[in-house]
Amino acid sequence: MKKNGFIWWEKHVEYKYIRDNINLSAMPLDGDFHEQAGDNIFTQDKFFRIIEFKSHQDDKTIKAEIQKYHFYEDGKRYKCNKEKFKELHFEAFKNHSFRHCHFVVYGDVFLKDEKPEFKLCNRQYIEFLYPDEFKSEEQVEYSQIPYDSFIEYLAFIISKKSGTETTTDSCSGQFANVLVIDNEGNVIPFSDVISSPIIQQSLQSQGVTIKNDEAMDIEVPELKNTPTNAHKNRFKK
Repeated sequence: MKKNGFIWWEKHVEYKYIRDNINLSAMPLDGDFHEQAGDNIFTQDKFFRIIEFKSHQDDKTIKAEIQKYHFYEDGKRYKCNKEKFKELHFEAFKNHSFRHCHFVVYGDVFLKDEKPEFKLCNRQYIEFLYPDEFKSEEQVEYSQIPYDSFIEYLAFIISKKSGTETTTDSCSGQFANVLVIDNEGNVIPFSDVISSPIIQQSLQSQGVTIKNDEAMDIEVPELKNTPTNAHKNRFKK
């Protein structure tokens, strides 16, 4: 992206966001299945948010994001355009109880004292895709949700993108061994994050039981230069 003499890319946005939120634990995502959730999952204490990073906001960027969604017709798989997405998914996203945990973060340049200044902007995900449908142009506070709500939303968005139904149990299993970099620099599997006392206590208070041992079927190797026991108490307040 180029504006007011500045040049930047999506990586600038991502790096700036991470530097600004060093207190968060991060789970970067890639691959055919996992990246359907977004670019990164961030967690703090017992709460979670999903971030999609974009260099900027324009029609081309929005179109590229919408084309990540698929639908089936006459046995064939197609990419959504803006009209098809609105027909199939818009109301479901707009009315979803947990959509406030899902954001797009992008960059823009503003004039301050007649000098250009780069800043990060954010919009809730569905508002970024359809800005004309939402009146507010103001920046919103980032919201986070507890694990049981988060995993439900995760299954929702992956189901919409893939065009096939994905369950919360499937998401728990698929994400269990994805590595998380915590706010102290430790690298651990996601199953360890949700096994932490603060999250388990939150789940138990809501009558939810997560059995990660059943979900995990991959042995996670010990990482060199990573304290193997350093993460055990880091989620305790």
